Amino acid sequence: MGWSSIIYLAALSAIDPQLHDAAEVDGASKLRRIWHINLPGIKSTIIILLILHSGKILGVGFEKVFLMQNELNMNSSDVIATHVYRTGIIDAQYSYSAAVGLFESIINFIMLLMVNFIAKKVNDTSLWIIYTVVGTAINLALSTMIAYPLSRKDFLGRGAITAFLVFTMFFSGGMIPTYLLVKDLGMINTIWVIVIPNAVSVYNVIIMRTFFPKYPGREESEKHFLSRWS
Repeated sequence: MGWSSIIYLAALSAIDPQLHDAAEVDGASKLRRIWHINLPGIKSTIIILLILHSGKILGVGFEKVFLMQNELNMNSSDVIATHVYRTGIIDAQYSYSAAVGLFESIINFIMLLMVNFIAKKVNDTSLWIIYTVVGTAINLALSTMIAYPLSRKDFLGRGAITAFLVFTMFFSGGMIPTYLLVKDLGMINTIWVIVIPNAVSVYNVIIMRTFFPKYPGREESEKHFLSRWS
């Protein structure tokens, strides 16, 4: 909500003020100026944000639901994210929870493609699917590279790093510091403004960190390799 508001404000600020001045001279009311100047000026921004949010249609958030859940409201408050957490991490049903998470991703991706196709046909405005592909690839690569070292018991400082990552799930700098940082990095109106802020998923890191220990470590792998060839 807040991030979208910043994007809308940036789009509105790009509208030529002379259009409003000319409309006032012609006697247009505020509602007329909004309908004929502001909305057409940010139409492409509205469509892009609609496409982006359609890819998260099944995601209602994990943190708020998880913190407010208890035994009394479990049946009515359980969502896909909390169900995956409970079955995957607590009950250790890795295959089932991974399948549920994959199903959610597939449905979201299908919704994204459908809305993107309709928007392109209706208004000739669409989102490059490469944004999704690049973002998913970077997120998967970085989350995996972070999760595997944290799953090793001999990794120095893994507790402090895990605590720091979990802390970022519940506390952030806010909209304005994020906007200023993105602006200073020169990422406005680029693909990276979408990809970089979502490059690492702490939730996926926690899932992978719990999943990796079931596989043998380096020492066990070396022993198994030597036993096969000795």
